[in-house]
Amino acid sequence: MARYSVVTDKESLEVVEEFILEQLNLTKGTISEIKSIDSVGSEVLKAAQAVIDAVIRLCKEYYQVINWEFSGTELEKNENVMECEQACIMNHVMNITTVTVEKLFELGILAANDGGSLVTILNVSWKGLVNLLHLSKGKLPLKVKVADIVVTLISLVNGSLKCAAESWLSPKETISVIEARRIFVPIKFYLINAVKISSLYPCQAYTVYRHLALCVLMISTFKLSVSNEKLMKNVSEVMAELLEKTSLDLLSSLLNSTDVKQEQKYELVNWLFFDDCWSDAVKENQVSKCRLTSLDEIFSVSCETLPKSSVLVLGQVATFSSFLRYPSDLEDDVKLMIARKLDWFLNSIIDEEVYSPILVSQIPLLYVSGKTVELTWEPMFSALLQALKTFMIVVSSTSAWEEFGSFLVKNFLHPHFLCSEIIMELWCFLVRHAELELVNGVIVELCFPLNLLSKNMRSIAKEKIISDYFGFIDSFDDKLLTVSSSEFGLPVFALSASLRSLQVTISDMDMKTLKFLVTVICGYRNSVDKLKKNVCCKLLSQTLGIISSLRHLYESAEMEEVILELHNLFVSGPAASDTLLNQCKPGLTLFLAGLSNTLMSESDTCPKSTAVWELYHMVLRERHWAFVHLSIAAFGYFAARTSCNQLWRFMPQDAALSYDLVSGTDASEDRFMSEFKAFLEKERALPAVITTSIEQQRLLLEEGLVLKQMVRKILNINSDAARCDKIEIDDENQSNKRRKLPDGINKGVELLQDGLKVINDSLTKWQPNHTDSAELRERFMTHFSMLENVISHLQVLSGSG
Repeated sequence: MARYSVVTDKESLEVVEEFILEQLNLTKGTISEIKSIDSVGSEVLKAAQAVIDAVIRLCKEYYQVINWEFSGTELEKNENVMECEQACIMNHVMNITTVTVEKLFELGILAANDGGSLVTILNVSWKGLVNLLHLSKGKLPLKVKVADIVVTLISLVNGSLKCAAESWLSPKETISVIEARRIFVPIKFYLINAVKISSLYPCQAYTVYRHLALCVLMISTFKLSVSNEKLMKNVSEVMAELLEKTSLDLLSSLLNSTDVKQEQKYELVNWLFFDDCWSDAVKENQVSKCRLTSLDEIFSVSCETLPKSSVLVLGQVATFSSFLRYPSDLEDDVKLMIARKLDWFLNSIIDEEVYSPILVSQIPLLYVSGKTVELTWEPMFSALLQALKTFMIVVSSTSAWEEFGSFLVKNFLHPHFLCSEIIMELWCFLVRHAELELVNGVIVELCFPLNLLSKNMRSIAKEKIISDYFGFIDSFDDKLLTVSSSEFGLPVFALSASLRSLQVTISDMDMKTLKFLVTVICGYRNSVDKLKKNVCCKLLSQTLGIISSLRHLYESAEMEEVILELHNLFVSGPAASDTLLNQCKPGLTLFLAGLSNTLMSESDTCPKSTAVWELYHMVLRERHWAFVHLSIAAFGYFAARTSCNQLWRFMPQDAALSYDLVSGTDASEDRFMSEFKAFLEKERALPAVITTSIEQQRLLLEEGLVLKQMVRKILNINSDAARCDKIEIDDENQSNKRRKLPDGINKGVELLQDGLKVINDSLTKWQPNHTDSAELRERFMTHFSMLENVISHLQVLSGSG
């Protein structure tokens, strides 16, 4: 039929159409019964393939004879006017193509459901269907439900994955690469065809975007779930190789299309990465309910239940990470949408079911460079950081950069430590590699409150912080430790936070800080009340941070007493086993790093040296990954700057990094040095100290839930309870307007200033002649300094300065 011209009379057209329909129905019926005629099955398959090929070739030949100047739109308007020969031909070709597409669709489903024995029919039917849809694109208005075809392909993907998950639920031996590829090659075939059809007809495919998105999330979640199973490593690797990028292309085909409206793209992205991390369902979870997601749960999620379920949250994070890894494949408007979802990304990391695998999981990643394809296993945390850095580089020259920069600034002080770690790593990456002008602009933006203050106001702020701090430690009494107010100890926190940024120096009275630290240590050691101990821990941690910023303190004679007291508290004393002290260890590691400025005799008979060695032994033994990171960073800083020659004395034989990753029981000094060297040389997080177990994952789930609840409390603090006194900013360069205040106020402020001058003159002449007078003068000076700050504020407010 393809060799001859297209018939034009109505009767002949109907006969041809009926003939083609009968041939395709016969082919379908024969294939459906092929198992019952096994003796001639191969011949039947060849004949069926010949029929399918012939029909597809016929449709293609017909497309060559159509006058495309007579558009499909005109055909629809004139479908009852058959006098036009071209109209008849187009209508005939449209009917044949529509029937062929429908029958190829049915044959494709039939071959797919057979379990793989009809590979030839599967291949020719789906490829033929896609080719005909491609030929008809923009030419013939085929009466085919494209959305149904896409949904069916997605159903085939989900069905195959579910069957695989059920068969691999409790494997007794390693799943081979051959077995994994046998399952996933057909799935990739379905996905590729779904991608092609969605790219051709994005508007029709968009109507079922939820099915597409859910399929991608299931694939991502399934891949990560099996990556931790020793017997299923090959499964995860094959999925990364065959399905990860192809499944992402399924979403990109809609997001990058110019036919899909902008608001529709936003709807897809918002549905894919929906904000539910603080939903009521999550709030009801208790630590006791923490558990790991099972494979059968993954495929029980539907489009209707997804927004109410957290089963696929790990897949959502992995999919988002994939978008970050391949930003070059996205149009600029899509990059902007992804950038606006970065806050969602951080919120998802807070979820305990994401927090746990990020810290312990290794995942397979595919790297493509030209013709070279390499698959490597990397810590999930490192992979996420690398994806964020890649996205940062690509969007730096697009409109999405402003959104990314805003994300970095907003989360600079994120309350969750893991999110804070990620943000700080991105900031460091930016400062190291960005242009100087951009870096300077970012610093100015981050420090905007100080830039808005005049030089005089900044001086007042520094003096206020220092005077409040010494006022607090001078009046400190361990009886006040039972005070439950969250503001107790605020001056210590304020100085600890601002000591470096404000370039505050307190050399005139810094010995008081060491005495205060010893007092706090004694207060903790002598306390039996848990609340009192908790307050002491917070003060201790912040004070250790203050001392670590004042390097000259390490050279003082009082430092030895501080070191011995810390040794007694953390190592040798009865309080050493208290878990409350864990919250002080970050501050302790900072303090230990600063000991590089202290001279030590390196003798076994020196109490100070012995105490320092054992303190380092204690922190280097810690096996929690966060403590490992802190302790090795402190030791690295110390080792690079100390004058000590016997560094081996600081390393315990049972240091956490000495153990092998497989058993976690074999310790080796060479292994510690190897890991130590790797840490100092590589810009990446340390791998897990020991092989993770189900129990460890459960513990991290519980830890993640506790941290999430803590972050929720911080974010939900009532603004009224957290309010602070507002000080009007004095900007000498912006406004010199004087405030209209009653004359009496200005006059009173001037009298106070005169009074201050009189008191100051008297204080300079006061020469105490015995101990009591000296102490009184010191206390008087402290309160005078505070009074001076208050009057300075009044002076600014009144505008008389």
